[in-house]
Amino acid sequence: MTANLGAMDLLLATRNQHKTREFAQLLGPNFTLRDLTSEHDLPEILETGRTFEENAVIKAIAISKIFPDQVVIGDDSGLEVK
Repeated sequence: MTANLGAMDLLLATRNQHKTREFAQLLGPNFTLRDLTSEHDLPEILETGRTFEENAVIKAIAISKIFPDQVVIGDDSGLEVK
């Protein structure tokens, strides 16, 4: 038998509420997920990476410096136009 330690709190480095809902569905009920929609005074994060993965890491690191006590997830699903 495993002990239920409660939900893990995660901060998603986005203001995209659709993306937040998708993550919440993927992660399930063992995670409490919030995003940046209520944070109004954040600096602009320049996505200077060469890949979607690099940009996700840039966002996660930048937000984790602002919220050092939070577990932060960065995501960049990207959009490619050819």
